[in-house]
Amino acid sequence: MHPFYLILLLCGSLVATPPASADGQTGAQSSPAVADTTANGKPTRSRAAQLREARQAQYHEVKPVERGSLESAVIWVEDRNVLQTLGVVTEGTYRVNLGGFRTGSGTGLRAGFYPFYARDDVDFSVTLGGTVSGYWLLNTAGGVRQGPFFAQGYVNYRLRPEEFLQPITEDQPETLEYDIRDLFAGGFIGLQPHPSVAFVAGASYEVNEPSRQSSLLGGAFEPPPGARLSALGTTRYAHYNARLEWDRRDVRRLGSIGDRFTPNVDPLTDRPHHPRSGQMVAIAYDRFQDVTRDNAHVNQVTGEAQQYLSFFNNYHTVALRHRSVYTAAENAADIPFYQLPHLGGPYTLRGFEPFRFRGRHAVLFNAEYRWRIWHFADLALFADAGKVFDDIGAWGFTNLDTSWGGGLRIVAPAGVMLRFDVARSTEGTNVILSFGNPF
Repeated sequence: MHPFYLILLLCGSLVATPPASADGQTGAQSSPAVADTTANGKPTRSRAAQLREARQAQYHEVKPVERGSLESAVIWVEDRNVLQTLGVVTEGTYRVNLGGFRTGSGTGLRAGFYPFYARDDVDFSVTLGGTVSGYWLLNTAGGVRQGPFFAQGYVNYRLRPEEFLQPITEDQPETLEYDIRDLFAGGFIGLQPHPSVAFVAGASYEVNEPSRQSSLLGGAFEPPPGARLSALGTTRYAHYNARLEWDRRDVRRLGSIGDRFTPNVDPLTDRPHHPRSGQMVAIAYDRFQDVTRDNAHVNQVTGEAQQYLSFFNNYHTVALRHRSVYTAAENAADIPFYQLPHLGGPYTLRGFEPFRFRGRHAVLFNAEYRWRIWHFADLALFADAGKVFDDIGAWGFTNLDTSWGGGLRIVAPAGVMLRFDVARSTEGTNVILSFGNPF
């Protein structure tokens, strides 16, 4: 081999094979490109190794976050599906409904038997309910549906307490408390050509028997206009009613075929729904024809409109309601006080006591802002305005009694809701605990 190539081969081997270190390791393993060295040349750990060891030490030192009592309670409710269970018990052959009673009835529940709850063409139910204030009811209803047509018959018996403010002197009214026993027996036929449209016409025989319990209370309440306590004997009516309804609210209905159209249902209180969008417009006509006195008949027309506007993925809702009631008596007949429209209480003017205002005609406006803060909870701010009056020409936005406030709503999937409201008016502050939605 030529000496030049021999010298070149020897130099290449020296470059390719680094010298061994004192501990027997090759120079590549102790190269500064892989391991750092101190001033005296002793190797140290790499930066990557130091970061890896720090992360491992931090991982072993991590402790679980300690939950507060409120957070633990919320998680317990969610994990055990408590609110879903409340929704389940409102469905099936046996059903339990919280609330839904008339104004002034107090807190209570209703239990029902629905043997055909899974069928759409036939229905039957027996319902028994009661409250802590002595209100109780027993309802039996059966219905059939064929295409857009449906019909229902019913027999209902109930005992309901009510109050009436009657002046004794100008500055000292007497609060009259009554127990009114009602019997309804009748039926109706209906047409529902579209899921949002329904028309119903029916007739029933009704007996109203009031019994008085009085107590004298102080206070400067004004007497309700348009109401007179003349004869408080038993009244018997042939009741004819018709209702046209356009309903596009996103509500889930639980109940028998057309049960919301029966005369015993209070349209103000028997609504456990919690809509977040849509509209509802309804007009109803009721004629109470007294079968014991000639020409002592009462006619009543009720109109109502509701609007729900939601935004930000349905987490915020503005709810609006307007309701007007007009009552007329033929031949100047006296109207029993329990047939008159009333305002006040947890479903109308929330800052006033139940039955605070009674009159021949009534107008009501409600507005709410609802903010969904949890899967099953809403915060709400609200304002109410309304009045009762004798002269139909007084309808309008003047001389309205107002109330305002806020509250918390607990909503179960099936629509059962616990409502806690605090309302303020010129006559004081009311704290409301109810199982029913205001509208």
